[in-house]
Amino acid sequence: TSGGPAAAAGIRGGSYELRFEGETVLAGGDVVLAVDGTRVLSADDLVRIVTNKLRPRTAAVFTVLRGGKARPVAVRLAARPRG
Repeated sequence: TSGGPAAAAGIRGGSYELRFEGETVLAGGDVVLAVDGTRVLSADDLVRIVTNKLRPRTAAVFTVLRGGKARPVAVRLAARPRG
């Protein structure tokens, strides 16, 4: 989300829309490959890792694919917005 905690941490969201398997998705942003060395193979993996292993106000290193290269991005977690 533009202006959200991930964006503030330096993780880039999608910048354009594509149709994929009948759905409109955002493309062109970072792809999360790992969190603190734990591989991320799906969106469910990412949600599970962030929900079960990380806590607000702690730091983690997200490895992202950006511009064809894996890059570490240090992230300080924020509390999940309510609503």
